[in-house]
Amino acid sequence: MTGDKAFAAQQLVAAVEAARVTRNGRQLAEAIAALVSWIRQGSRSRVDDVHGRWLASQSAFVDLDLSIWNEDKTGIDTLALALADLDYYRQVDLSVEARIDVLFQVRALLSPRHYLACARVDMERAELLSMRNDPAEVAAGLSLCDDALASIEQLGDPVELAHALLARARILFNSERVRESIVEAEKARQLYAERDATHSLAHISRFMAEVNVQRSRIPEAAVLAAEAIAGYERVGDSVGKALSLRVRARTWQKRGQRPKALQDCQEAVRLLDIACMKSAQGRVMLLMAELENDAGRFDEGQRALEAAVEYLRESPERVAFLFAVVRLADTLRRRNAVEAAAARLDEAEASCVGGETLPRQSNGGALGVMNDRDRLTLSLEICRIAKEMPTPEKPRIRRVSAVALEIARALANAEAESFARSFAAYARA
Repeated sequence: MTGDKAFAAQQLVAAVEAARVTRNGRQLAEAIAALVSWIRQGSRSRVDDVHGRWLASQSAFVDLDLSIWNEDKTGIDTLALALADLDYYRQVDLSVEARIDVLFQVRALLSPRHYLACARVDMERAELLSMRNDPAEVAAGLSLCDDALASIEQLGDPVELAHALLARARILFNSERVRESIVEAEKARQLYAERDATHSLAHISRFMAEVNVQRSRIPEAAVLAAEAIAGYERVGDSVGKALSLRVRARTWQKRGQRPKALQDCQEAVRLLDIACMKSAQGRVMLLMAELENDAGRFDEGQRALEAAVEYLRESPERVAFLFAVVRLADTLRRRNAVEAAAARLDEAEASCVGGETLPRQSNGGALGVMNDRDRLTLSLEICRIAKEMPTPEKPRIRRVSAVALEIARALANAEAESFARSFAAYARA
């Protein structure tokens, strides 16, 4: 970042801090909106500048005290719109759970007359809810999305509507309603194409590439991924390009082109490193581990998996980190590295069995709380690996299966309860 931009960031952050100290809601909302506007102005020449501006100013958003607006709600709609605009970039320092919480709190402060702010916040919340491992919350997200979309349609703004349609397409995709998601994405594509919106069209192409990979339509997915990469290159969005490279890598994998898939993954990791997007880096490394293992290159696969764990350790998505740790434990078990495997299981068990609030990141980012569905899945996987160790770890299985059984009963998950009972019986034998 140039000296002028660094100075601008310092001045804008200082304005936020000054308003925070006085607890003046209107001034703080306006200062935050000005900072978010400046961050987003980085897309006028090259989108990458947005990420640089966000990283230079993210400290202003740590521990934002929304209670300032409990009594006097002046400026709350301005704040809500700014936080909705910023939500995508907060994946650097907040987990999905924490982002939902922030938007839920700000939404509770809005009134129905804050028409656009309510719709924008609800659409962001809906998409985040659809990412969770909970069918009820995914369904709630879709319902919330439909209400927000109905409000946005009344605005008569084609671009706002296109953004909402693409968000609904992603939510439907996460809800496994793939055909409907394609319909909504095509509606959004038409609106973007009418305005020659290169960046937004790249988003559509990447999304449709992901859809086609899931549908095993690999040639179509490959073409769409290439279109997305080209679009992102034209507007200078290296993060979008990196995410599209990961999709294309999956198409290379399906076509038996492992070296090309690895090359795309390596470039994606490099690009994501610049934007400090550790969660996305970790997911790319997990794909690299899969590619190496499929080729029988188990040393390389283990190293890629270890790198994935370290990237995810630095990310706010603690649950993704723990699942990667368990996957690494299983790999180490298979390679007879018993002590190393046990150490990784210890790390996963400490969070899983306790069910504690997960610790705050070193950069101040919030990590949220592991939900019961994730704890249940993780518990059963720990039990499986512990059972398959060269010398089965029966004490660990007893501890963890007891937790799994309790959660399965609470969730009324009969299948999981049966697995937990089987592990518990094995450990007692």
